[in-house]
Amino acid sequence: MISIEQIRAARALLDLNQNELADAAGISLRTLNTLERAVVAPRTETLRALQAVLESRGIEFLPDHGVKLRSERLDVFKIEGSHSFVKFLDDVTDQLKETGGDVLYNGVDERKFVATNDAAMDRYYRRRHKYNIGEKLLVRQGDYYFIEHPSHYRWVKEHSSRVVHAVYGDNTSFFFWEPDLRLVIMRNPSVAQTFRAQFNATWDKATIPPHIDKMRPADLRQPWSIGRGAHARTELEKILKRKIV
Repeated sequence: MISIEQIRAARALLDLNQNELADAAGISLRTLNTLERAVVAPRTETLRALQAVLESRGIEFLPDHGVKLRSERLDVFKIEGSHSFVKFLDDVTDQLKETGGDVLYNGVDERKFVATNDAAMDRYYRRRHKYNIGEKLLVRQGDYYFIEHPSHYRWVKEHSSRVVHAVYGDNTSFFFWEPDLRLVIMRNPSVAQTFRAQFNATWDKATIPPHIDKMRPADLRQPWSIGRGAHARTELEKILKRKIV
C-alpha cells in the first residue's frame, strides 16, 4: 500500500489540492485531511481509492516512499482464440489486483458470454471479490439479461461508442465479434482516462432499469457467482411478470 508521504508528494506533483483529490477518490475532505496529518490510521480501501486516482493521473509509486510522474506508455496487443474472453478476465484481475477499482463496460450484450465456462467465471468473481474490483455496465434500453446483480447496470438508448469496450485501470479493451471474438487491449493512461470520462458522463445520464429497486441487495460478504446471477435473473423475472399482470 502507498504511504501518507507518497500521497502528499503525488498531490504536489499533480498540483492537486486536498478537496480535488478527495472528490476524485470519493472520500470526504475531512478523511483526507486527517489521513495526511496522520491523525488516524488509514483504511485499506481508502488508500486503494487514492492510489487508483493518482495512478490514473500519471503518478508512479516507487519503493521507499518515492513517487514520480510516469512516462506515457502505449502498448497494444491482441487476444484471440477460443479462450480469449477468459484471458481477458485474467488480465482485468491482474491489472487491478493492487489498486482495486471498477471495470466499466460500454455497449455489452452479456448473452454473448453465456458460452464461457462457469468455473472460469466463478474464478473471476472470486478474484474480483478478493481484490475489491467492481463492475458497471451500460446496456441497451430494454435489455434485462443481467449476469451481475441488476444494480450494476444502466440503460442507454444509443451507446456512445459503436464498438463494445471495457475500461479498467490504464487499460482499454475493444471487443470484435466476427467471425470469432477478438480483443484488442490498449495500455495507455490518457486513452483510458478519456474513455472513463466518457463512460461516467453517460452513466450519470443513463436510466436505472425499472423495478430493480424491488430486488434484494447483493450480499457483499461473499463473491458473486454464475449461480447467484441466474437466481437474480429469476427473481427479477418474477418481479417483471407481476408488474405486467
